[in-house]
Amino acid sequence: MDNQDETCSFIEALYAKYCDDRPVEEIELVQKEPGHRRVTEYIGFDKLMQSLKNVTNLQHINLANARISSCGTFDQTKFAHLKAISLDLALNRLSNWRTVFQISQITKSLWELILTGNPLQTITEDELESYQGELDNLREIVLGDLKYTWSDVSRCFSLWPKLQKVNLFGNSIVQITNVHENLKSLTYISLSKNPISDWNEICKLGSLSRYYVLMQFLFLF
Repeated sequence: MDNQDETCSFIEALYAKYCDDRPVEEIELVQKEPGHRRVTEYIGFDKLMQSLKNVTNLQHINLANARISSCGTFDQTKFAHLKAISLDLALNRLSNWRTVFQISQITKSLWELILTGNPLQTITEDELESYQGELDNLREIVLGDLKYTWSDVSRCFSLWPKLQKVNLFGNSIVQITNVHENLKSLTYISLSKNPISDWNEICKLGSLSRYYVLMQFLFLF
């Protein structure tokens, strides 16, 4: 897509990067011996690429900066449910959590999700209620540069009961208003590049029972 304003769906981006059926290519074979007729062979590159880009079995899917704004229609005749455990959707055009959850219904095995740099509005009560359980297996999430406060982030924690690592760099976190009970599995948190100026805010995380990895608190504005 040449137009920077154009967007696409997750399914379109997925198909374009990993499953695109290239046009049949015409290759003229070299004549090896005198008298042998010159022949033209047609090679279907989709068959050649199938073993290299089997999207269903991919473990890591990177669709960062692909201008994705929607999920798109899931066609089970083309895709089985994806087995990916890591999905990078950074720097796209995702504006609401409903779309994120629709994508997660296709990628049910996710352990890691990267949403950095999307124009993602804070989650609504309706989205919280409608999509409980959709990301139950998530272990790691990166929510960088979303302009979220701690309150905006903490509203989502009930969706990720097995969450172990969360990266919240570059947000608008000034105060830590509460520490959610669903963070009991958390072992790592990054709050780098947030405008936190009071060490007492960091101390509020001391109630977490399992965190033992060095937490990052680089208060860069």
